[in-house]
Amino acid sequence: FGIEVTGNTVYICGSSASSTDISTPGTHQTVRQGTAADAFLAKFTSGVRNWGTYYGGLDNDEARGLALIGCGNPAIVGARFNPGNGTINFGTYYGGSGVDDCKAIIASGSGLVYVAGQTSSISAMATPGTWQAGYANGLSDGWFARFSTSGSRVWGSYYGGSGDDYV
Repeated sequence: FGIEVTGNTVYICGSSASSTDISTPGTHQTVRQGTAADAFLAKFTSGVRNWGTYYGGLDNDEARGLALIGCGNPAIVGARFNPGNGTINFGTYYGGSGVDDCKAIIASGSGLVYVAGQTSSISAMATPGTWQAGYANGLSDGWFARFSTSGSRVWGSYYGGSGDDYV
């Protein structure tokens, strides 16, 4: 679901239900959790895999976007990783009581992270004073948020009306 390139280094991310050939020893999560798919992140240099790691829990987890932060730290939604060995620098949860999907991630030159997606959560996605601090009562609303370089939410907003809305 995602690819980023810097020089001859390529990072890929996605989702895998495979229990072999995805992760490498010494990374953040070397074993897939549960019976559903887990997100994964992998680094390649000149086509040779340097490392790979799962990222997930017992339910289905997907990495639908990838960004390089600051000096090339790869990030998938909710986590930033060490580019040298695939260990986690920080991880965070973001969502409410409904289904929360993150569809995109991008990093600014200063290392701030912006994410966007779709939610059916009626709370916990937005902060006061933003464009739309409350859920708009459709089946789903879009949302977008900004996170600091340490993974803390700076602000978040819903984006939707009375119908189904997606970002």
